[in-house]
Amino acid sequence: MTDDLKRCVDCDSEKPLSDFGKQHGYPVKRCRLCDSDYKKTLPSYTNKDVRRDQKLKSRYGISLGEYLEMLRGQNGVCAVCGGGGAKLHVDHCHDTGRVRGLLCGSCNRALGLLKDDVERLRKAIDYLK
Repeated sequence: MTDDLKRCVDCDSEKPLSDFGKQHGYPVKRCRLCDSDYKKTLPSYTNKDVRRDQKLKSRYGISLGEYLEMLRGQNGVCAVCGGGGAKLHVDHCHDTGRVRGLLCGSCNRALGLLKDDVERLRKAIDYLK
């Protein structure tokens, strides 16, 4: 094996270094083609629900099952405006991390832009009146 070539641990082929990626600054052991095939076998790459469950747990501390239960409890609509949508966002308190409910994108952005401040919301309501 020369300095320009590296052997893939999966296909056992000697390939140019350019056929290997890096992870965290270190060269990976599989060539890009084998690494792609390998990643497709992992649950997080083959099952959309598994990825969604992992994301919900890491961001909000709830499982996909808990999200779906909240969705059923809200009859599939936004907790603020009652509108439906393709996807409802998890609304949470940025100070405590406590999940409050599911909101449409507009209501979620509105609360975020008002910094979840009740007094700002009251002032906005007064302004609209």
